[in-house]
Amino acid sequence: MTSQVRTGAPGAGGPALLEGGDVMRIGKTLYVGRSGRTNFQGIQQLAQIVESAKVHVAATLREGKSPTQAAEKSKDRER
Repeated sequence: MTSQVRTGAPGAGGPALLEGGDVMRIGKTLYVGRSGRTNFQGIQQLAQIVESAKVHVAATLREGKSPTQAAEKSKDRER
């Protein structure tokens, strides 16, 4: 299911979109892949919502990258 929420922020470039299938949770990190159903505004809004729960959002920079690819890249950086 895709959640569409208007950000109301000037210059936001349209509604915030976040598809649940583009999100993968590992511990206290949410890995989010951008796609046709998840955009930057949606990822930003998710990060704001979960910030108080001390959950980190790691997003892929390019559209089409999966949350699994983002998680693997993050693990490589930690080594």
